[in-house]
Parts: sequence; C-alpha cells; structure tokens
Amino acid sequence: MKTLTILFAGILFTTLVYAESGKSNPEEDNETGIAFHKGAWDEALLLAKKEAKPIFLDIYASWCGPCKMLK
Repeated sequence: MKTLTILFAGILFTTLVYAESGKSNPEEDNETGIAFHKGAWDEALLLAKKEAKPIFLDIYASWCGPCKMLK
C-alpha cells in the first residue's frame, strides 16, 4: 500500500509539473526531448562520430506483436 501511495504521488507530481509549464506534450520540446535524426544512415554515422554520441536505432515490423504494443 505504501508503494502504491508513493507511485501515485510521483505521477501526480509529474502531471503538475507539466501542467505548470504549459506544455501539453513534453515530447514536442526539443530542449528536453530527443531530437531524432531524419536522414541517410551514412549521415547519421558521420554526425554521431563528430559529436561523439551513440546511435539509437529504432526497428519495428508491422506484423510483430510486441512492436504493435510498444507503438
């Protein structure tokens, strides 16, 4: 019961923080979100090497059950 109360308080706090900031969708904010690269694979490799950043590759299939659940 104590764990459930703490979880609920965390969700409530997070909701209030985003409500106060006036942002309806925090994923749209590139300052705090992830700016995904939309371009060729070679360009992504060069950019990652230049900025010394890892590459996150998102792969899915339309027939994959877990992929559909994550979407």
